[in-house]
Amino acid sequence: MNRRVVAGALLGAVLISGCSNDGDQAKGGPAAKVTTMPDGPPFTPLTTAAPANEVPGALSGQPSLARVAEVAAAGPSRLEAETFALAVAHLFTDSRPGFSAEQMLRLVAARAMPTELRSYLTLELDGLRKLGWGQHYDTSLEMWIRSAPHGDPGRPHRVDVEVFAHDATEATGSGSWSQLRFGVVRQDEEWRLLESSGGPVRGDDGEPADLTPAQRKKFLTGPGWRRIPPA
Repeated sequence: MNRRVVAGALLGAVLISGCSNDGDQAKGGPAAKVTTMPDGPPFTPLTTAAPANEVPGALSGQPSLARVAEVAAAGPSRLEAETFALAVAHLFTDSRPGFSAEQMLRLVAARAMPTELRSYLTLELDGLRKLGWGQHYDTSLEMWIRSAPHGDPGRPHRVDVEVFAHDATEATGSGSWSQLRFGVVRQDEEWRLLESSGGPVRGDDGEPADLTPAQRKKFLTGPGWRRIPPA
């Protein structure tokens, strides 16, 4: 199983779930109660992506629930599905606004989302925000996206979307690249999230990697990748 960490900021396989004044952490801070993080959904690259000429608009600033709701209802096209998936990636990755997992999933999750995935995302998203590390997408750098529509090309009932982007962490000043995959579906004339997997790209040492442009090419192979210019 591929352990999915949306932002790649969690240490090892633990989430910090609370602090006390007794003892010290490894970095000298308050001791923290830790909870073992379960494995997330297995990630596989999207090998059936189809070519396209358009790309979603670049992300900027911090995500908002209003923006995600807006793009969810924007329309039924493949591009609009990609725009929604990118907005969900932005929302999940950026811990600074402090939205709860319940708020986010109530807005974006499809009714048919598996219970196990909803439970996993709740633990992961709330845990990331409890860390308070200021994890977010670095929108000053380029991103990449690709997708595979299902059904009518003009009005697909489902689109599988893969996003490759750079995560930054304010607390540590570090960054790494992540590769996320989303399955989005039409529900009540809007886009909703059905499946989600992926996490930080890891280097040869097994740690989240801040890749050079040459190193990124290894992960941007296969069909359908399109570049989203920086904001």
